Amino acid sequence: GSGGVVLASFPGSGNTWMRLLLEYSTGYLTGSVYNDIELKRSLPAEGNLHAPSLLAVKAHLLPANYLAMTSADKVILLSRHPLDAIWAEFNRRTGELLRSGPQQLPATNTHVHVVEAFGAATKQLFARYAMCMACKWALYVLAHAELDQRTVHHVRYEEMLSDMESTLRRAIAFVGLEPYGPRLRCARHLAADNSVQRNKSKHLTAAAVFGTDKTLACAVWSRANANAASRNLIQRFNYAPPFDCGQVTDMSMCAQSDSKAGNCFGTLNAASLKRAFLRDRVQLPTIGQPRHRPAQRQKQRPIQRSAQRAAQPRPGPHSPRGRRPMLPPRLMAGQERPDQR
Repeated sequence: GSGGVVLASFPGSGNTWMRLLLEYSTGYLTGSVYNDIELKRSLPAEGNLHAPSLLAVKAHLLPANYLAMTSADKVILLSRHPLDAIWAEFNRRTGELLRSGPQQLPATNTHVHVVEAFGAATKQLFARYAMCMACKWALYVLAHAELDQRTVHHVRYEEMLSDMESTLRRAIAFVGLEPYGPRLRCARHLAADNSVQRNKSKHLTAAAVFGTDKTLACAVWSRANANAASRNLIQRFNYAPPFDCGQVTDMSMCAQSDSKAGNCFGTLNAASLKRAFLRDRVQLPTIGQPRHRPAQRQKQRPIQRSAQRAAQPRPGPHSPRGRRPMLPPRLMAGQERPDQR
């Protein structure tokens, strides 16, 4: 279509990876309604909405919002198992919060951050976040079900893993381009970018998190099934919970979910995450020395200056002030001067 394409997905569904695959398999860049500086190295058109040569524009927003920002007349809707998507977004969001909080992560890409420790306090925090996000997932599916389905092309994340070339062919044909075999075959290897893919050896999986807690898994699953559209998509893509959760679905469970689309900020912030990590005795990584309050800094400055002066070597009688005298190596070892023997 002449109006362009939006690559829409719920957060944590693999949108960034899909963008890389589309770019490498077609040669066209993809834009975004966001301006994520961390992605500009791999996706140079990040933050661009209206360039005529863009293949598609990334969005996690609801259709009413992203259609108002773009001139798109087609939507590629990328879907992923709700439990996997929620856990992936929790990992990314955790890295983002720790990086901006009082104690910061090292300067690494938050898109590849992983939660390596999962204690009781962190799990309690995640449970609130996951139930809120499950309601968001159901709402996201419902909003896209209300679009003209002739303009929507569904891509299942799991099919991208199992049959990438065929899945990419269909998506590229939907955009209006002719798929090119050699590019498709190379795309998988070129898109294996460490800046957007998590380290699998360190990554605690959604199956490990939800598969050991039936109460949490079923509570989140019931909210993901909160409307007919989400239930239809779950059935269409053969998604299932790790336990037999029955058919308990109730839209009223989502009535109190956070009103900010797609993020559930009310259930997860830097302060609450830090408290949970401290309760679980998780060592928070820092950049350099930990930050201090202004009053603490004022008290520490005189002490630091005194320590620095004490550590500096005293200048010699014939050397410039502040420089260590340039003595021969044998005198550096503490030997006596000839005139002192």
